[in-house]
Amino acid sequence: SFNSPVIGHMTGELHMTSVDMMEFTEDAVRVFLDAAYSGSAEAITRTVFRDVSKISNVFEVNWLVGQCVEFFRRLADSMKTGNYTDLLFLFEEAAYLFEIGKNRQLVSLALKKIKELKWEQEFIDQYLENADRLSTKKLDLVIELAGSEVNFIVQN
Repeated sequence: SFNSPVIGHMTGELHMTSVDMMEFTEDAVRVFLDAAYSGSAEAITRTVFRDVSKISNVFEVNWLVGQCVEFFRRLADSMKTGNYTDLLFLFEEAAYLFEIGKNRQLVSLALKKIKELKWEQEFIDQYLENADRLSTKKLDLVIELAGSEVNFIVQN
């Protein structure tokens, strides 16, 4: 059911008739259900990306996980100039999904885009303005982004 072995198990073996989805936005749940029924993930947007990706992972809907990665890749590819807001979105979404243990691939895409646009210094400067509120994993990703250019970090 819904192309999900998890939902199949819940409904078939556990005889569950409903699932609490309160952790996710209503729009994201709607996009997930529409995609599961239609086989199309065209309704994924920046607004629902995080939750749709998370739901797809939780319920092991592998084709939709792949569509989320593809959405993220297309979004990164569409960024042709350095813009902190756009790069922050990529970095934060990738870092969030990585922190919950889901997908290192998105981190690679985000870091690659920041480097491709030669925005490492600018991004790190702005991102570390709130360094005291960053998780260890996010700080590790900043160090990874800086690479051998540790001066990007040390000056902050």
